[in-house]
Amino acid sequence: APSGEDPAAAVALVQDRGLACLVANDVALAAKLGGDGVHIEADPTLHAEARKVLGPNASIGAGCGLNRHDAMLFAEMGADYVAFGAEDGSDIEAINQRDELIAWWSEIFVVPCVAWNVISAEEAARCAASGADFVAPSLDLWPDVHWKPAAGSRRVNLDALTREEVTSWKPGQALLLSG
Repeated sequence: APSGEDPAAAVALVQDRGLACLVANDVALAAKLGGDGVHIEADPTLHAEARKVLGPNASIGAGCGLNRHDAMLFAEMGADYVAFGAEDGSDIEAINQRDELIAWWSEIFVVPCVAWNVISAEEAARCAASGADFVAPSLDLWPDVHWKPAAGSRRVNLDALTREEVTSWKPGQALLLSG
């Protein structure tokens, strides 16, 4: 969640829309927030801890970089997905290696794979054509937005809107709509 936001509210927002919410690299936080699982780095001890803490129904995925052995190990350990990606999204050789790993993986294994740290729509299309089940865009693609609602703004959940609430609105009042 952005700075100043309530992470539990962010998890609830995602889940209320029928989506799974995975927490990155923090098993305890995933448990505390009621997340659907966790994305971790390729660490067998951390995977075992995540499974123990979050339970058998949690989604646990492992970032395996460009390492076939780690991916096979985590698939065998029961990871719900493995993620392949280059640390540097502009390293052409590493990107090509990732694409080859995805193609190899998708031909042999049933555990889903994620193309990690994808930097363009063209690259996402190439990963999908190679057999990636999911694409995770690079965080660098997202704008750094700093926004706060104006004082006096009112949050309105359109899914739970009542006539009484509508009649309480004032002319010129800023409404923050969700739902």
